[in-house]
Order: sequence, then C-alpha cells, then structure tokens
Amino acid sequence: MAIKKQVDLPVWEWCRFTPVATATAAVACAGEGTAERYIYYWSTTFYRYDTWTDSWQQLATPVLTPVTAASMRYTSYGGHRGNILGATSTTATIAGLQKDFVVGKTIRITSGTGAGQERTINAISDNTLWDHGVMTTVTTTALAAQSFADSSKKWAVNQWIGYQVRIVYGTGSMLIRKVLYNDANTIYFYDPNYQQLEPWNNTSINPFQAPNALPVVSGSSAGSHYFIESSDITVNSAWDVTPDESSSYVIFTGGIWLFSALAAAPFNTFQYYDIATDTWMVKTPLPGLATPTASAGGYLFAAMGTDVSIERTGEVSGAYLTGTSSAATARTLTKGVAEGNMVVDRWANYQLRITSGSGMGQKRRIVGNTTSYFEVEKPFDITPDAASGYAVYGNTDRIYLAGGALASLFQYDVESDLWAQGEIIDTGEARNLSVRYAGQEAFSISSSSIFGTAVLSVNTTPTAGGTGYKVGDLNTITVASGNARVRVTAVNSNGVVTAIELYSCGTAGVYTTGAGKATTTDGSGSGCTVEILTVGNACRITLATNHNLLVGDSVTIAGATVGAWNNTFTVIGTDTINIIEVAAPNGVAPVANSSQAVGTLVDAAKNWTASEHIGKIVVIYIAGTVPTIQKRRITANTATTLTLQSNLGTAAVNGTSRYIIMQPEAFGRDEQYKIPAKANNGWATSGTATTLVDSTKNWNNNQWANYKFRVIAGTGVGSEVTITSNTVDTLTYSAPGWTADTTTKYLIMDTFGIATAASATTITDTTKNWIVNQWAGKRVRLTSGNQFLTAAATAIESTIASNTATQLTFATVTATLTTEVTYTILGTPAKGAGIQLTWVYGNSVSATKGKYIWLPRGASNIFDRYNITTGTWELTTFISPQQESVAAGTMYNYDGADRIFWTPATATNARIYTLNVNTGSVDCIGQPPYGHGAAVIGNRMELITTTDGYKYLYVMRHTGQEMWRSLLIL
Repeated sequence: MAIKKQVDLPVWEWCRFTPVATATAAVACAGEGTAERYIYYWSTTFYRYDTWTDSWQQLATPVLTPVTAASMRYTSYGGHRGNILGATSTTATIAGLQKDFVVGKTIRITSGTGAGQERTINAISDNTLWDHGVMTTVTTTALAAQSFADSSKKWAVNQWIGYQVRIVYGTGSMLIRKVLYNDANTIYFYDPNYQQLEPWNNTSINPFQAPNALPVVSGSSAGSHYFIESSDITVNSAWDVTPDESSSYVIFTGGIWLFSALAAAPFNTFQYYDIATDTWMVKTPLPGLATPTASAGGYLFAAMGTDVSIERTGEVSGAYLTGTSSAATARTLTKGVAEGNMVVDRWANYQLRITSGSGMGQKRRIVGNTTSYFEVEKPFDITPDAASGYAVYGNTDRIYLAGGALASLFQYDVESDLWAQGEIIDTGEARNLSVRYAGQEAFSISSSSIFGTAVLSVNTTPTAGGTGYKVGDLNTITVASGNARVRVTAVNSNGVVTAIELYSCGTAGVYTTGAGKATTTDGSGSGCTVEILTVGNACRITLATNHNLLVGDSVTIAGATVGAWNNTFTVIGTDTINIIEVAAPNGVAPVANSSQAVGTLVDAAKNWTASEHIGKIVVIYIAGTVPTIQKRRITANTATTLTLQSNLGTAAVNGTSRYIIMQPEAFGRDEQYKIPAKANNGWATSGTATTLVDSTKNWNNNQWANYKFRVIAGTGVGSEVTITSNTVDTLTYSAPGWTADTTTKYLIMDTFGIATAASATTITDTTKNWIVNQWAGKRVRLTSGNQFLTAAATAIESTIASNTATQLTFATVTATLTTEVTYTILGTPAKGAGIQLTWVYGNSVSATKGKYIWLPRGASNIFDRYNITTGTWELTTFISPQQESVAAGTMYNYDGADRIFWTPATATNARIYTLNVNTGSVDCIGQPPYGHGAAVIGNRMELITTTDGYKYLYVMRHTGQEMWRSLLIL
C-alpha cells in the first residue's frame, strides 16, 4: 500500500548504541551510492556500523589522532591503489588482496601503459608466495623512512617493488604493506621523499593500537616472520592495451578522507583510509596556507574549534556530458557537430577526460568552453585525434576545504598530494636534471660520473658455472683490477651458475671483451667465469632520492646541456638504491642546463611554453609530509625554469622540494562590479593589435583604466596586460604581441594583484580605482611574497577596516609587507561553527547540476553557495522560511538529488529540516524521539540507500551513544 501523507508519519527506529559517545571531533560518513552497507565513525576510536545487521565493528586507528574538530568524507570511486606487476590479455598481477573485496569491483588503469581502461574483476587467485623470512632489523620511526632487513637475503635491487609484504607470525602479525623499493636485503615501506613519486603506496607502519603491534627483530619467540606475495586477477574482457610494469591502478573498493586539527605543528592532519586493506595513509597537511605560526593561531587552526569541512567533487555524479571529438589541438578539443551547442563556460573548472582513442586516460581541468570546443589548463601529453571519445565530470582530482574562522577556500590535488588556494595549473618537483620511467614522476639527478672502457654488457650464460653458488651472489670481474660485477640469477641443484646479469659496469679498470673472464664472489661459490660482450663509456648516475628502477628499464633523461644526453637510455646497472648506470653517448657526464637558486625554480622534466606562467604563483613545499612552504609570484618562465618576483629565503632543494603552480586569484575572489554587463570577465568578440572588444559588455567609460587583465584561454593565453582606457565594450592597451580574437578569454584583475607599496597594515595597488570603503568589512588574503620566507611569519588573512581608491587598510600583521606581496579580496565572510561544504552534483535542474557547492556561514541563518564555473561566491542564497540558524552541532547530509538535510542550532533540538536547492524551500523532515545532549562539532548524519531504493536517514545524538534511523517517506 502506498504511503499516505498525514496518515503515515515518519517513524524513528532505535539502532544499536555507538561504542563510543559522540564528543569533540566525532565524525561519520557513508558511501554515496545504492546498497552501501556501512557507516564509518570516528570518536577516539574508528568503527563502522553495519546497516545490515545493526551492529558495530572496530577498524584501524588513524596514524595521527584527530582533535578539536574534524571532517570525514567517503569516496566510492577511490579505493585500493597499486602498481601492475605483470599482465596478459585478460589478467593482471597485483599485490595480494582478499576475494571478497575485489571480485565484482571495477579496476581502472590510472597511469602508464593502458591508462584510462576499466574492467570488472571476475576472479582473483590465492596469494602467490614469492619469498619469506624473518626480520633481522626493523626501522619504524614515525614519519621517517621505514624499513625492515633480512640479513640472509641477496635480492636484486628493486625486484619487489609493488609487491605485498605480510607479517604472518610473531609480533606485528597481519601487518600488510606494499614495497616502495628494496636493496639486497632491505625492504622500504615509507619514505618522506616519495610523496611526489608514490603518494598512494607510501604508507607508514607506525603507530599501532592493541591488539596490533610494531614488528620486531628475530632472536626470540616474538620475532616477526614475513611473506612476499602477489595475486592474479582475471578481468571480464580483454584489455584494449595490455598493462605492464609502468601501469598503476585503482580498484573501486572505497576510501575515506579525514581532515582534522592537530595539537602541534603543522596543527592539522590529512589522512586517507584504504577500506580494502584496513590501513591509513598520512597525506600532506595544509601548511602555511592559513595563519602559519602557533602564536598567531596555527598553520591552519591551532584550536580549530570554529569547525572545518571538506568536500570532494567526485565521480558519484557520473559524466555530465559525453561525445566524440571532431578536432583537437594541444590545449583544445572540439566536440562533434551533431552534439549540439554548449552554453559558454558552463563547464569551466569541470574535468575533461579522454575516454577512448588517441590520448585515452588523460584528464584536464577545463578553463573555459565556447559553444563548440573546450580549452584545458595545460597541454595534452598526447593530442587526441578526431575520433577520440570524451566526457565531462566534476573535477575528480580535487577536494575543497573551508572553515577555521577563515573566509578562504582551499583545494587539495588528489594525485600530487598538494594544497592550493587558487586553481591548480601544474605540479612537479625541483629537478636540475631528471630521469623518468614511463608512467611515473621523474627522479632528480644529483651527480654523475663517466667511466671509460667499462663493461656495458655480458653474456647471460656464464663461460663456466663453477660450484657452490647461490642465487643473488655478486661476482666481481677480476680482469684489469676493476670492480665491475655480475649477479647470479640462476643455479642448478649443485650450485653451478646457469645465468647471470650485469650488476655494475665498474668504476675502475680497463675492460676488454671476451669469454672466460675470471670472477671472485661475495658468497661461497668459486670457479665462475663470464664473457664480456661490449665495453665503452658508462655513466654512473646518483639520484637525489632512492629509486624504484630495475635493470632493463627504459628511462628518459632531460635538462642536460649536451643534446645527446637528452634522450632515452636503458638501465644496465643498479648496484644501489640511489644509483643507476647507463651506456654513455659520449665521454662527458651530463651537466644541467640550470640549477636551483633563490631567484629561480628549475624542473628539467617540464616543457612549458615560454612566458605562459607570468603572474601566476608557485608554492614550493619542502620535502615530507610535514613541509614548510614558500610562495612567490612568477615573472618569467622558459621551458624548464620559473623566474620569481623576489628571492626565496631558501632555494628549492634539488630532488626533494615539491611545488604547485596556481592562478594568482584565490578561490572566492570578490568582484568590483557584479552586474554581468559591467563585469570583469568574458570572451573577446573581436580585437586588434591594441584592443580587445567584448560586445556583450556595457562598461562605464574608463572604469578599467590602469587595471590589468589576464588571458586565461585562447590567443594570448598567459599574458598579463595593462589597460590604458576603455569604452562601453572595448579595452585599449599597448600592443602585447598578439591580437585578441574570439578564442581569447580574459579576466580583469579588479580584486587581486600585486602591491605597489605595503606596510604592516596596508596594501597599496596603484593599478586599481576602487570605490571608497566598498571593501570595508571584507577579508583580504595574502597569497605570496616575503611573508612566506619561512613557516613563521604573519597573519595571512585579515579583515579590511577601510579602503581608498588604491589602498586597503587592515589589522596589523606580524611582518611588514613589501611590494612583492600579492593579495586577493574575498567575497565571503569568515566561517563560524556549524558548517558543511555540500557539492550539489545531482539536482534536477540541468543548467546548475554540479555547478554549486553550498556552505552555510555558521553561527547564522545564512547559506552561501560557491559557483565552481566562476570561482566566486553567490551570497545569501534565498531560503524560506529562514528563521532557524546553524551553530556548533548542526549536522548535514545530501540526498544526491535536490535536498540538503540539516539540523538547526539549538543544542537540544532534534528537529531535522530539508533545504530544496532549486526552490530554496525549507521544510521539516522528521524529529528523533528526544533532544540531543550538549552540542559537539562534527557531522554525524548519514543517508543509506538500500538495494530496493529505500532511503534511511541515520542520526547520532550529541554527547551520547544513541542513534536512530527513519525511512524517508517525503
């Protein structure tokens, strides 16, 4: 019988009490799709609630304990990440996993060979055991390099990268980690310098909570025994392109993002929970992007008691637009003619994916779209062809963050593990000379040496096998008193060597070709002789970090002064985990074109267009998961080098400093003129060498005189131009060397820029002509400059007390500013308690679907919404009735369609409302049996959709263990 309104009232059912009472920083989250089973809950301990059985189960504790306030989000399209270890047309070898977690799940190749392909996993084998032993040394210092050694082993360098190590006996049993890299007897799980190189397989093994424990060395009954293993998955149909060892993958088993305060520097944490393996990964926190000193309130919020919220623009929405390209260039893709016209900039700041054809698997942020084509923020690695499939999604590589009594909005880049305060253009690492293996980030070269007449190759079958050898024995070729070595790769039952490989080319001696070259061994064997096939110049390259490269890998070197070195080479020797050897093209070691300096940043792995980054901001991160930062405006760039507005306090460190390039305007910039015909942005309709015409505008005469504008798409992209005058629809300026046309998208810098004078309380920008005191009460954010020389400097966001036509006055900051400082005036006030970012991805109005992120201001009755396509706030969005406020303890949930559920401010109030995002209507949805206890910050209201499509809303009581659910009948 159908539900009848007024007859069938909402019924609230009691659920099993939470194991731990809700308290400060207690948060919950659940999956976004149909038939999600669990609700995940943190409150001093991590649990999940099983909606099928009405029961609770404890999970692994986060590595860094959340305090004061936290925000947690589930991602259905995240999950377990790893590297392909080998593949056939219908299988792939991966680190070992359990059947229940992966069978029926989707696997996606995320990078390397075959990127972009998706298949369903039909089966997974039992784990294949490759090696085992007992740990003889264990290093588990928190957030430092972590490893274990087995002194009995003689492994090849990096033969276990990507495999799974599992402790099966003794202390630490059930610990599972992937191998980052290994040497002859040591396996590394975690390395702070690998955040850029392997952000998804770089997993700390410390600390633990009972009954788990850290592994210990052998010598007692508690010694830790380990297995090295893998599994083979079978997919539902043959790969279009068979993955290989360069390929990385994600299996959609689900994952959880957790942002929280921390009691000490950097005063916030960001962590990711891999549901399939019950493990947490420490991600890079938000460093110095807010207030960077403890005395001034913490890197983000030392107390963070005013609430915080994260939100992902993920794949749960599905594709908003699909089609087949009719043409493409390095930065543009034109849709098919039959696919209809698009609304201009409807998809700005969404994500364009190449789903088939040339360049499949590439993802790019859309900087703008016309009626017929998209332009992306950086060139395609492979230009799509005229028949490539494409799709438009929300930007699935981004997570937004708001709160902490700030007006600022921040953004996290999922793949690079870095934060920004403006749209991200590119990411990388400081590299004087780079060496790259396909499918992964490049390593940086720190030094290199040439050795003449070195061994370049050997016959893999020895001339004589000798006796008494073991696999892994290293034999030094004794001819010419050199130190070239080979490694034993196979022996027969009598210890006779049957196969070898070159291990090191030799750094001394003059070698000659020929068979029967005598060797000495580091083991117990004797009598093995080898044949040297080729000799010549060998280059021994020392990398700035440990590597995960193997003999036989093809790598590309870039950034050398001599062109012959900017080429592809085969690794012929890896005798340590930070050195590789290649055959040299000449007798001179590679020398870097440029090196790091206080006024420049070099990344030899890049190939930027000259001058494309002028006016943008680079944020330089020192290595590790607790980095300090420096931020500078870019004044020039070549293909590999950024020139900075002013000197850094410390030059970027070759091979370990990471960076992110972003647009100069911070998220949520205000606008001086909000009427569209007077606005600061648009697409040119025509132009000349000195003018840009936008016929859609009706500007005041000379309202933009002396302002600057930036070209963010099309002809002139990357330029920053000073306006000398304007008419109702025409900007006039000195010839910049290009002519505006209908591909030129521009943004006038009305609320952001660079100071022409500054002090501890003022910023002067003589390129502006503001209305007196129009910015009073607004917030200004400092985005780069001398205040970022170190991590201890200044208040970076401040309230504007007053302004003249060219000067902002605000509260004193702890460091006097200089003319290098850049800034953005923000369009929204600071946030109070009771907030939640909600991406409305599935509303029924197609014109706004996925366009807005809603955010109540906290401690008020006001809801604002962030327009993703424009990067600005739409303030005081209409809702009615509007008398109820939000505050500490207000909880939220989104139904994936047109409604946001929320609770009002009163601490003991149990009422639950819905806000219709299309109409602004606020209505009651129900009320649990009785009121809450004392309100605590944190969201603990979740929606679960059953396999039959029924929707249940679950609510946890403040300062209590009670939990209820109600079937949504309205």
